[in-house]
Amino acid sequence: MESNDATRLREMIEEFMIAVPRVLREAIFRERAKKGEGAEDIVFRWLEQYGAKVFRFRYRADLSKEDLPREVKRWLETLPEPPDAIVRAGDLVYFADVKYKSEEYWAVNVTDYRHYHEISQVLPVKVYFLIGPKGKIYVHTVTDPESFETKIEWNGNTVYIIPTELIKEVATVHGEMKNEGEKD
Repeated sequence: MESNDATRLREMIEEFMIAVPRVLREAIFRERAKKGEGAEDIVFRWLEQYGAKVFRFRYRADLSKEDLPREVKRWLETLPEPPDAIVRAGDLVYFADVKYKSEEYWAVNVTDYRHYHEISQVLPVKVYFLIGPKGKIYVHTVTDPESFETKIEWNGNTVYIIPTELIKEVATVHGEMKNEGEKD
């Protein structure tokens, strides 16, 4: 039978073993979120340079509930999380979402992609990928993911692997976000 000190030490070690991976996952998430926001800035600035108008949702929390009509409030409440923006490029209006990647890896979270596919029935959805180290921007127009391969990532998320033939390179931006090396 273990002494109280030994039992407490074992419990503390077990708690530590649980807490460390959680803390690491949270730190990785914060770092990736920061890169994602930087990627949004780059992609949306690039779109605006070519005359597109971009309405970003990132700051929708800043809007007062009193500033919005009731029907808009209801609509926003039904969305799990909107894509990053609505873009108007000439006559084309669409939702846009931006993903930062450190390499050409066309993966999108299954839950997000299903949501994008659902709302694409109302307005097209384009997913932009910024490959940080190369400074390349790619775009994918959301389609039915029924035939896409799925994969479970290191963090437990299930992702769709978007077929390469559904990805199009659209630009190269220089000098930004080029020092990352880990796989996203």
